[in-house]
Amino acid sequence: MKIPNCEDNAVFIRPNFWYDLQNTEKKYAHIIMIATKPDIIKQAPLYLELKER
Repeated sequence: MKIPNCEDNAVFIRPNFWYDLQNTEKKYAHIIMIATKPDIIKQAPLYLELKER
């Protein structure tokens, strides 16, 4: 697996993540986001959507 360069602004989501998240019977999902402050601000809508689901 190649780790993207920090300047690439790449986001890594493991294969089948969304499928697994939608099809699990578990009530909670533990999601870890690691980013710089501007990236965290950009990820806020994603976090809020996942929290709502």
